[in-house]
Amino acid sequence: MLLQRIPAYAPLTRAMLFAINTLPKPLIRPFLMKFLITTLGPDRGVYEQGAILVNKYGERFADELDNPNRFVAKQPDGVAYIVFDHRFAQKFSRWPHLISTAPGVAFAYVDDYRMARPDLFHVGQSLSHLAARAGFSDQRLKVAISTANAGRPDEGKLAMPPFYALGPIKLWVMVAPVGLAVNTRFEVLNDANQPIPGLYAAGNAGQAGFTVTGHGHGLGWAFTSGRLAARSAAEDLHKTRTERHPRREAANSPA
Repeated sequence: MLLQRIPAYAPLTRAMLFAINTLPKPLIRPFLMKFLITTLGPDRGVYEQGAILVNKYGERFADELDNPNRFVAKQPDGVAYIVFDHRFAQKFSRWPHLISTAPGVAFAYVDDYRMARPDLFHVGQSLSHLAARAGFSDQRLKVAISTANAGRPDEGKLAMPPFYALGPIKLWVMVAPVGLAVNTRFEVLNDANQPIPGLYAAGNAGQAGFTVTGHGHGLGWAFTSGRLAARSAAEDLHKTRTERHPRREAANSPA
């Protein structure tokens, strides 16, 4: 899309920030959605409510509730599509059922993808029609839907036309939440599990192997861990200065 090709340019960024803060949300939201929903991952609820993932041929390739993202890159051309029916589309047109979230702007529903990214939105009045529109194999898509529907209650089956597909979806590794091992003071630990003097870590760099899930949770961790790491660094710096210049530090201390 043309919007995604706009280079990073400080004056333009400032103008966009001014518009975001001053223009009415109904006016600015559709514009922002063109940027945001392209980089958002589907909410787990999408799969819990029955949508399935297929590859470019219409083949289902993973259990959608078992971290299917790791298999996307292994599919032909490294892409996948989210497939669902009209019953699903109706449910995911309003709160609390959302396709994805755009932090600070709004939740993204089916119609947001329909209007903001028509290039990613495919609809067909039958499975054969959808297959033709999205480029799937008609037979493989029907097998994928039939397999998904097996054992589901009637209200959970993908059976109500029209049928939809969102994609192609590509897997992007935004962050690798492994981080350095730290103690409760956010001091980085060495191989012997001992603090490395003067070295601290926070945010993604100090996650010590655990994963922060959910939109916004990573920001909370970044703010909190950064503050605590800075406090530890300040305490250690004050301690070092006091040991080196006890009289000077005593004179600078408040009465």
